[in-house]
Amino acid sequence: MAALAGIFVAHTGERGIQIAQNATVLDAAMDDSQVTFSLRDNPFSPSDDLIIQNEQVLLGTYPAITREQNSTTGAEHSNGSNVLLKGGTTLKSHTFDGSESISAIRCSGSVEAWYGIIEGTTVRYIAKSDADRLEIFFPIIQITPDNNDILKVVVWNFYPELDDEDGKMFWAVMYK
Repeated sequence: MAALAGIFVAHTGERGIQIAQNATVLDAAMDDSQVTFSLRDNPFSPSDDLIIQNEQVLLGTYPAITREQNSTTGAEHSNGSNVLLKGGTTLKSHTFDGSESISAIRCSGSVEAWYGIIEGTTVRYIAKSDADRLEIFFPIIQITPDNNDILKVVVWNFYPELDDEDGKMFWAVMYK
């Protein structure tokens, strides 16, 4: 990678980063006013902010939740709906100096996952990898972010098994 360092703005390194599970699915449907839920598995902690479709909820002591957080509306959610840790887990963050440009971001992992690109506090892109395509490529029209602008690559890992030798590893590269 050292020979290619001139083409990177930032990257996680050759080994990547091990990311614990931070996403799952509902194990039963929910109506629009229900204050408990059932998850396939629970990787979350009390006080975590979660997203179920377009609704944000605050986790109490599992299975209790406080619904309609941050001005979202309570809604029905079907069995199997995704439940994500709000904001994901940061895979790579970079603060720009006003002179650096970026033209693409590549993300990959040892298992399928969801990846997001966050500019400041706004999620700009989300894409899901799958078993046949573990790598996601986000082409960006070459831009030069302002001084102190922050760009983050985040990941949502649905897999709880972290006991294999290498764990669930994820990588991100921001290209000039």
